Amino acid sequence: MRTSIPLISLVTALSSQYSIADNNSTTVIQQGVGNMVTIDQSDPTVNNSVITLSQSGNNNLQEATQDTDIDTGIITQTQIGDNNEAIAEQASQVTNGIITNTQVGDGNEILARQVNDLTDSSITLSQIGDDNLIQTTQGSSTELSVINIQQQGDSNLVDFGQEGSLLAFATMVQQGQMNSVNSDQDSNVELSEIAIQQIGDMNFALAGQLISNMFSTINTTQIGDGNSSSVLQVNDVDSSYATTFQFGDDNVARIRHFDQVIGQEAEISQVGDSNDATINQRDLSTFNSATASQTGEQNRGETSQLPQTHFSMVTTNQAGTLNEIDILQESATNVSATSIQDGTQNVTTIDQMSNLFSNAATTQVGTLNMITVSQSNNSQTATATQTGSGNVGSIIQ
Repeated sequence: MRTSIPLISLVTALSSQYSIADNNSTTVIQQGVGNMVTIDQSDPTVNNSVITLSQSGNNNLQEATQDTDIDTGIITQTQIGDNNEAIAEQASQVTNGIITNTQVGDGNEILARQVNDLTDSSITLSQIGDDNLIQTTQGSSTELSVINIQQQGDSNLVDFGQEGSLLAFATMVQQGQMNSVNSDQDSNVELSEIAIQQIGDMNFALAGQLISNMFSTINTTQIGDGNSSSVLQVNDVDSSYATTFQFGDDNVARIRHFDQVIGQEAEISQVGDSNDATINQRDLSTFNSATASQTGEQNRGETSQLPQTHFSMVTTNQAGTLNEIDILQESATNVSATSIQDGTQNVTTIDQMSNLFSNAATTQVGTLNMITVSQSNNSQTATATQTGSGNVGSIIQ
């Protein structure tokens, strides 16, 4: 971001000079262009350490580090101006660590890390402006820790992760257009949550909980047009929940559960036209549920549970015209599919192939609608109800 950093600044420093004692405090204030400040508090005998950094101007850099057996360490950073960079790190057995960073301006960057045996700590980051970047990490062994991020402006990017997450929470709010979020919690994720909210157009959100995921949640909300959301909960996933809500037109939502998934719930809700919702639950998955709801015109909902997704269920609802529902359940036992469509020229297709004890129930209200249900193997049940005129229904067993 910068090739050289001239030290042209007005500096006020009130520093502990890194003395070996409790309650160390360092405060630096800089005004001007191209300034740089680096503060390091690293002593395992020191508790209750504080670093406060403030810069006003453009092309500035600040770096704060608290290292080795941190108990109640606080880093507070503020930058006002453009093309600034802030780095904060609390490392090696962090307890009650707090990182807070605020940037106002365009083209700014934040890098915040709390790593190695993290307990009861938090990172809170805020950016106002365009073309800004946030990268933040908590790990490994993240317990009782929180990440809170807010961005306001256009073309901003956030990348955050929590590793070894037990009771870890991450919240992300973006307002503006063309923003992007990439988030994950991985390696023994338990009782943890990711919550993403984007307000504006053409935004993208990717959220994942990976590897031994239990009793955890991902919630994604997008308000605006042309948004995209992708959610993954994979690899030994047990009793977790994923939900996506999109309001506007031309939105795309994906939820994927696979590789030994048990007791998963997936839910997508979309309001508007030409939306696309896809839920995939697969690969030795049991006791799962998938729910999709769409309101508007020319929407498409696709749900698949295969193979060996035993004791699982799919529920889909659409209201409007020219909508389409596709449900596929294959090579499983005791699965059910329920679809409801209300409107005109809608199409429902349910395929339950090579299953035992499958049940399909579909209802259409309106005119010129079509239902197709296909089932193979033994002990199958299918029910189709159509109310209106010019409808077509087909059940193949």
